[in-house]
Amino acid sequence: MDYESKDDLVGHLLTRQAEANIELLCAWPESVSAPEYVIREAEGVMAVWSSNRELKQEEFSTVLQATTNSRMAFLDAARHDLDYEPKVWHVLAPRQ
Repeated sequence: MDYESKDDLVGHLLTRQAEANIELLCAWPESVSAPEYVIREAEGVMAVWSSNRELKQEEFSTVLQATTNSRMAFLDAARHDLDYEPKVWHVLAPRQ
């Protein structure tokens, strides 16, 4: 898609984020089954998104950064829970 201005692009991104927020809020109560620390991080993502439903364009970059930080914390917790973190032998293997 081509956007005539930065405002058009930001408006499109805000619309897409609002749609994603609605979808996530609808799925949230039934879909998460995880340890408390993973749920806590997922709730952190939800808190960022649900508290910023009506964004102004100048607030978008701040909320995007907060969302990214919260999402990364959730992914780290989920990876830990799923035992997806790199093992010592994965790190040392290329050196041998």
